[in-house]
Amino acid sequence: MRSGHTEACVDLCRFAELPAVGVLAELMNDDGTVMRGTEVERFARSHSLGQCSIADLIAYSHARQRLIRRVATFSAASRIGPLSGHAFVTAFDEIQHFAFVYGDLGDGENVLTRLHRANVITDLFDGAPDIHFALNRFQVEGRGVLICLRDPAGWVPISGRLDPDSAEI
Repeated sequence: MRSGHTEACVDLCRFAELPAVGVLAELMNDDGTVMRGTEVERFARSHSLGQCSIADLIAYSHARQRLIRRVATFSAASRIGPLSGHAFVTAFDEIQHFAFVYGDLGDGENVLTRLHRANVITDLFDGAPDIHFALNRFQVEGRGVLICLRDPAGWVPISGRLDPDSAEI
């Protein structure tokens, strides 16, 4: 989750299929300052060393690592007709997130997509107006995808503060 030197060291070992053990050190100039950018490049060239940045490791990881895994596919009835549902988990938690597909996505180009962050208050008590709006648009277009992201902590937005002496919430 972090993109620091320690994590980069472990990732580099993992990518090289070596034990996840490393030693971190900083290169210093003769005057005691830390080498940066072109100074590091010059040092690496003069000692025939390879080099990569943390950004390089992140890009390499993103190009090769699967962070999302589909765990189930199911049918779901909706007010606009049947949806194809897909449950996913991420590499970071085991909370299931959902994608609901309406219609044939065809080539996947210009598909209406609603990214919805689950909200207990509006979804349950206000009738999920954002979801209904998206579904209506999908029906008009003949296709669309509703992605529902769930927060592992059960995120509920609370504005203001609760007053313990008040009967109102």
